[in-house]
Amino acid sequence: MEHPATQENVATLRRRGAVVIEPAVGRLTGVDTGKGRLPDPAEIFEVCRRILARGVTAPDLAGRHVVVSAGGTREPLDPVRYLGNRSSGKQGYALAKAAAARGARVTLVEANTGIADPAGSTSSTSAPPSSSARPC
Repeated sequence: MEHPATQENVATLRRRGAVVIEPAVGRLTGVDTGKGRLPDPAEIFEVCRRILARGVTAPDLAGRHVVVSAGGTREPLDPVRYLGNRSSGKQGYALAKAAAARGARVTLVEANTGIADPAGSTSSTSAPPSSSARPC
């Protein structure tokens, strides 16, 4: 945070309304110590709590289009097997719901979930690549 470019960038973010938490002081890498550590999780939580307590007085995302992806991926290895992950998609759905509540036009690109579309969003199901895909 001591470099002039970093200070200027942080000042720009603050002028634009971003909340910036100052870095903690302590051991960095090797024998270095100083300002630059991730703040304590309790401090981050408290700042988030204060921001959320303010609430949103107006639909601050009105006129914006937000695209959110949700769900696990499945990449075919061959016509029978695939490589995938266990993502439930719940976090993406929560983001889509929050953006819609704040006035955004939301497109939710989802795959491999069993969750109903959140109110106020348009859903687009991502289809897996065709079974003719060949492994590399």
